[in-house]
Amino acid sequence: QGRITDDLPTHIENYAPWRLTKVTPVSQHSAIFSLQCPDQDQRGAPLFRDETDSTAMLSPHYTWHVTLLALIGRQGDQNEGPLPWIERDYTPISSARQWRHEGTCDLLIKLYHPHGQATSWLYDNFVTQQHERSDNPSSLEQPWVWLSKPLPTLQVPYLKDRKTTFKPASVLLVLAGTGIVALPQILQHRNPMDQLGMGDGTEQHPLRVPIDLIFSCRSDDVLMLHEIAQWCQQGNESDNGAEGLRQCTLLLTEPTASNAEDDSNQTPPPFSEFRVTESPEDVLEHLPNARVERRRLNQMLVNDAVYQTKQPCRVVVSGPKGFNNAARDMLLAARVEEQSITILEA
Repeated sequence: QGRITDDLPTHIENYAPWRLTKVTPVSQHSAIFSLQCPDQDQRGAPLFRDETDSTAMLSPHYTWHVTLLALIGRQGDQNEGPLPWIERDYTPISSARQWRHEGTCDLLIKLYHPHGQATSWLYDNFVTQQHERSDNPSSLEQPWVWLSKPLPTLQVPYLKDRKTTFKPASVLLVLAGTGIVALPQILQHRNPMDQLGMGDGTEQHPLRVPIDLIFSCRSDDVLMLHEIAQWCQQGNESDNGAEGLRQCTLLLTEPTASNAEDDSNQTPPPFSEFRVTESPEDVLEHLPNARVERRRLNQMLVNDAVYQTKQPCRVVVSGPKGFNNAARDMLLAARVEEQSITILEA
């Protein structure tokens, strides 16, 4: 169950119990899970610097992620190991400042129900059931989720998982689906003092270069649309490309059929009552640096995006495995060097 019970541990090293405060659907398939953990020692702090580096003030910052434990118990279909949980990595869309100072965290999660084991557990325990709130994490009626302490993902401004001498003059983000979660974290590093809750305004590694976005998603699962509009507005008002997004191309694809083996008995989406009130075209039409195209990523789009970047450019790709492989091939065909590409699996 989604509770701390007698057959599950009450302590897990490097993890903390987070209380689920709200589930906010943002499409028929995805929702923001808002979590809270008041114990600062338990939850830890996002790792901004390489603590092993003797030149700590000059060492790079990081984007970060957390691991969620789905406490499914020792079920017969648990095929990922002997422990009573399975692990899934998520990148918070809330800021490091919120984690550090407020003990809050927002995770944008697409629910693959009933086929995804971890997200089905989230759906069954935290979406369909009503739980009574309690301040006691051992309460059987309390919705609690175990999250790891923050883990580093990419070094900033290099946007690579390891040290490199490559320092980009621009960034191109090629994202799909929930891969969009990489975007807010990267943009937060434009202003580490305000967004990350660190530094004195004299940080050595803010990400103050132009950032372009290609975002591909299903037309029935458009994520972070209004935030993208806001970031495009910031970029439109910036003279040097050091704020928000310089430009954005939103690609909308048709919804796919159900993954159910029996198509005659398709499961409705987890948030089937969610209704879109504005089309992406309506939200972005007033922005000269944003466009909406109802098609898939293709070579011409990639060629055009690469041509407009300032060199050297770091390209970050994040989405499902099939999208990542296709995007990488298109980037290589556009003569982007392999070492300039960072791949993250969403």
